[in-house]
Amino acid sequence: MRRRTVWLSLLPMWAGILASGCASSRQTDPQAIRQSFGMLQSALRSHDTQTICRLLAPVGQSASLSALQKRLPALTRVSDQRLRAETQDCAQSLRSSDIAPLQRGLGGLSLRLVTLVDDHDLAKASTASTRPLDLIFIKVAGQWRLAFGAR
Repeated sequence: MRRRTVWLSLLPMWAGILASGCASSRQTDPQAIRQSFGMLQSALRSHDTQTICRLLAPVGQSASLSALQKRLPALTRVSDQRLRAETQDCAQSLRSSDIAPLQRGLGGLSLRLVTLVDDHDLAKASTASTRPLDLIFIKVAGQWRLAFGAR
């Protein structure tokens, strides 16, 4: 009987720990976005096409933030098989001449402010540079990807 009382008395503590763990996962998203962006910059420098394609999310030419929000479920909920196939296709078709402009545009940038939008599968990041840019990131299959073509 004594053991049962001890375990029951610990339930609120464990519930609090589990709840705080779930809530804190959202707080790690800005760090994950910064890490993903750093990996993309590194992949651009080394011309690692597989990683570049894994960290870019092609969303169409000049897609606005509001348009992306409407298309978000279709963009973020793709099967692993489709994601691997798209990454492979992209990596096979990506040439050095495609990578160079991306490297020039994104190479020396650092993210200053990362803001999660609405349901937290979309984020907006501002760069710290002489000509600041707003970049949009989408969480696809648990990985933050730069929304390529977004404005």
